[in-house]
Amino acid sequence: MEVMYRDSEISISIRCLLDDRSVILHGRPGVGKRAVFDGLKEVFPVPTIEVDIARLVTESADCGTFEESLEGYAQLASQKKAVLFIPHIELLKVLEDGACSAIFGVECCCNGSVFRDLCRMVALGELTCVATTNSYKSLQRISNFYCYFTGVEVREMTATQSIECLIANRRYLEDTMGMLLSNKAISAAVTMTQEHFPHQQLPGKAIDLLTIVGESERCCSLKSLVREVSETTDITSDQLFQEISRQNSPPSSIDFQNPDLGSAFGRRFSAPDKNKSRPSGGTGQRRKAHAPAMSSRSALRRISIDTSNSSVKSPSIPSSPLAVL
Repeated sequence: MEVMYRDSEISISIRCLLDDRSVILHGRPGVGKRAVFDGLKEVFPVPTIEVDIARLVTESADCGTFEESLEGYAQLASQKKAVLFIPHIELLKVLEDGACSAIFGVECCCNGSVFRDLCRMVALGELTCVATTNSYKSLQRISNFYCYFTGVEVREMTATQSIECLIANRRYLEDTMGMLLSNKAISAAVTMTQEHFPHQQLPGKAIDLLTIVGESERCCSLKSLVREVSETTDITSDQLFQEISRQNSPPSSIDFQNPDLGSAFGRRFSAPDKNKSRPSGGTGQRRKAHAPAMSSRSALRRISIDTSNSSVKSPSIPSSPLAVL
């Protein structure tokens, strides 16, 4: 795996783990928090156990064993001296606040202290965690939260960095989408989303555009990418082609590897609010209010950010004497 332009975030995270401090990687959706964790494992090979909260909720909804299952993961990580990786840790606070059915569509019989119990184990030094979140400001309002986790901000890549990163990891994208991608298609996706979708973040929004077009047309030609953006933003295809042609060509020779970016970029992008003005370089026309057509995948998959595809597999922990995860 090749993780690029994240040396600072990885270095800070490693120093925290060496000091037995838990880490929370925070940033806007799409910036690549999961990729930072994958890069951390490459240079700091510590045992890790991952918790997929969304999957755990749905599997334990009928038997009401969510707390037991989560505690099983935490205890195993503590016994094995492993790092417990929790993507989207804010979902635990959502469960604790009783909003399970609204978010996941199922009833989860949580006792109302699942998030506090985890923080207590971290505070007592019984558990070391690496977590990710899109809602860091909300978590900071929790009393003494800063005592439990050290925040490491993951910022958005520039367009040039995103192009280089995605081209370097092109084989993974091709395997995931089931089709070939050209350097020009990747460069065009980054260029157009950076210009016309300012409310989402690179490189995630460029991957989302490639995914949406690939799912609907089974190919990612330059023409199909331009058509998707044109229909979403009301910008003419001719103008989009001109914007693409003004960009420098991406590097033609990259040392391709077989990375596992996993689900760090598992979100869809949407059109900006039609009441917001277009950034300089636009035509002045209003954008459509609707977002690009979504695939038929459930909302639950988008919430979980597809964490089940991680290369780090969680062991099976008995959630009760009669049930196994």
